[in-house]
Amino acid sequence: MQWENLTAKDFPGAVKKAKGVCVMALGCIEKHGEHLPVGSDMFAALHLAREAAKLEPAVVFPPYYFTQIQEAKHQPGTLAVSQEVMWKLLLECCEEISRNGMKKIILLNSHGGNNYFLPYFVQMMLEKQRDYVVYCPPLAGYRGEEMVQEAVTDKKFKKGKKQPDMHGGHKETAIHLATIPNLVKMQDIVPERGRDLNRMGSLSEVMTPVFWYARFPHHYAGDARPATAQAGEMILEMRIRAVARIIKEVKADTVAPRLMKEFYAKTRHKFF
Repeated sequence: MQWENLTAKDFPGAVKKAKGVCVMALGCIEKHGEHLPVGSDMFAALHLAREAAKLEPAVVFPPYYFTQIQEAKHQPGTLAVSQEVMWKLLLECCEEISRNGMKKIILLNSHGGNNYFLPYFVQMMLEKQRDYVVYCPPLAGYRGEEMVQEAVTDKKFKKGKKQPDMHGGHKETAIHLATIPNLVKMQDIVPERGRDLNRMGSLSEVMTPVFWYARFPHHYAGDARPATAQAGEMILEMRIRAVARIIKEVKADTVAPRLMKEFYAKTRHKFF
């Protein structure tokens, strides 16, 4: 069900099997500590989408990584495009998905830097009438973080205050140890670079352009040393099933398409 692997002849059958649902796995290209590849988010999102599509058929869009990552431009390997390109490219990809017969598009995000961009993108779908619906589950919605804590133990941590496991830390590293172990370099971990410097002080809860850089200038947040492939497999099993449930729910949804048509119709009314 991977878009790029289908022949033109097989494509209509795949769309029918997917019941018109396409999953866009959205990542980015950015540093993930010293030990993980810059494509980590993209790899994670694609793995979830492809494995979930085996449980609940959906067409999986080709690898997509041009999303919001301005905050990592000071690190080698980052690919950060302008907001105009980022917005237009995602929109035109959605239009092309729709043109190819899939009217339900799931934006499966694995990158925290998209937590502001993607909800706004979904809201702006009402700007003009469209013949498709975009669904965007929250990052934690398919990750199930409350269950992840049971899968990853704290036994390997030394005594003292633990660092926030937010970017390149033990959960994320565990996932990659389970999926792409040949690209993970555990020997290169530098624990102190994952500490929260909290350089904004009293303004730590106030959004500024450098809020992330103020906390984690090395673009690494956490301590990856406790990560194991076994923990990663447990996390992935849970997340894959969660994504499959989302695909199933989107397939069954008749409310959002109906309400969008109703909304568009009402916006054409003349009130004056």
